Amino acid sequence: MKRPVSYYVWTIVLGLIVVPVGVGLWSLLASILLATGAWWPTWVASGLALVGVYALWYRRGRVQKRPASGLAALLPVAIPPAYFLVAWVVCFAISPGNPVGYFAYPGLPWSLLNLQAALTAQWLMVPFALVGVLAATLLGYALGYRARRRAPDNPGWGTRSARIGLIGTIAASVALTGGAAYQIGAREAYLNLPQVTDQLDLGVYVPFSPDNRLATPASAPTLSITSDFPKLDGATALYPVYAAAAQAVYAYPAGSALTLAKEDVVCSTTPGAYDALIAGRVDAIFVAAPSAQQKAAAAAAGVDLVLTPIGREGFVFFVNADNPVTGLTLEQIRGIYSRTITNWAEIGGKNQPIQAYQRPEGSGSQTAMLGQVMKDTPIAEPLREEVAMGMGDVLHDVATYRNTGAAIGYSFRWYATVMNANPAIRLLDINGVAPTAENIRNGTYPLTSQFYVVTAGPPTGNTATFIDWLQGAEGQALIERVGYVGL
Repeated sequence: MKRPVSYYVWTIVLGLIVVPVGVGLWSLLASILLATGAWWPTWVASGLALVGVYALWYRRGRVQKRPASGLAALLPVAIPPAYFLVAWVVCFAISPGNPVGYFAYPGLPWSLLNLQAALTAQWLMVPFALVGVLAATLLGYALGYRARRRAPDNPGWGTRSARIGLIGTIAASVALTGGAAYQIGAREAYLNLPQVTDQLDLGVYVPFSPDNRLATPASAPTLSITSDFPKLDGATALYPVYAAAAQAVYAYPAGSALTLAKEDVVCSTTPGAYDALIAGRVDAIFVAAPSAQQKAAAAAAGVDLVLTPIGREGFVFFVNADNPVTGLTLEQIRGIYSRTITNWAEIGGKNQPIQAYQRPEGSGSQTAMLGQVMKDTPIAEPLREEVAMGMGDVLHDVATYRNTGAAIGYSFRWYATVMNANPAIRLLDINGVAPTAENIRNGTYPLTSQFYVVTAGPPTGNTATFIDWLQGAEGQALIERVGYVGL
């Protein structure tokens, strides 16, 4: 029998265009009709679509006008779904996180399913659909082809070439599926690693809330503020300090303490706190020294930032607890973050690339990193993650530290060891000195810096009174009870 050209053309068109568009359209419409916003209708619809794919290829396997060779008939069936799965695996390998955006070009016929994955943040439906379509295509076609084995022009899979082709195609499909499954499993395991992040439950530090974790003075404070309560904001890591201080000395009217404290004592993180102070929404903020951008923003607004030191803290670097490296020099750290040192083996560790995490620009830790550590050494582009959000947006941000064996990150000592403690990380010695409270107090730890109450101009009224108390013996004792080091 001649090898009909129309068989090759229509078979490839079915696999390359009709099936992807059909599955995507059915899944999208069905999920909208069943329950907009729910995840399960999408997967149910995709499953039903695979039944349709199976039926289509079963019918295609029974057609009469096709190549006499089983292998020649099978190849145009297997190549399109295999191509899409290969494209996905490659896109996953080269993408920084979520491969949906990269797959949009080589997987153009799957654009409807890609769009649905982006809209619902269910990106896993794409690889599952690709694997399912490949399996349904091969199974449906193989059974349909076998069903015509009694026809005189169809030897079924009885010929050696046909059997080899079928077995080889199945083996290749299993290998591709395994590769995709490994990628997905590795990524999910990575995302589930213990993290150090600033996304914490700050509710446990709200002043006057029942059973909060705030430190309390050893004895009743001599200061009691009964009116004109200073409005406070600050860095995440310092929220327990100024929240504890406010709880100690703010004497709110009976029954209104918690409500008023939620208005007066907030935590917007370092960038948000500087913005609030410059805009005049708060009276004082508790932060590290301002970045160059924050100084420029204050100058542009005509605001004079006045920094009053109230305590000291250590800037620390940490690695996975299983990392054999226990300490680094400042020069080595600069090498890591400028990417002149890229493998742990170069500094006494395992032979694996270093994952050097950074914090967002304007955060207190990033400002400390640039000012105390990198100084005149340019810092390399940070690691980034891609997270698919609603309406298909892809947000790029500095990656949250994930505790892989190859990772290194940084923060402040108290935050990393108490507020956001993670037993699977270990703080590094810097220049041979451990970041302990005692070494911060005696000044031997090289990355020690002050933290401040910052005001827009010299503090006045109860704000000045509150800051004076913090710098005095009672305030300093409270700061020590929190776990920080006093002046």
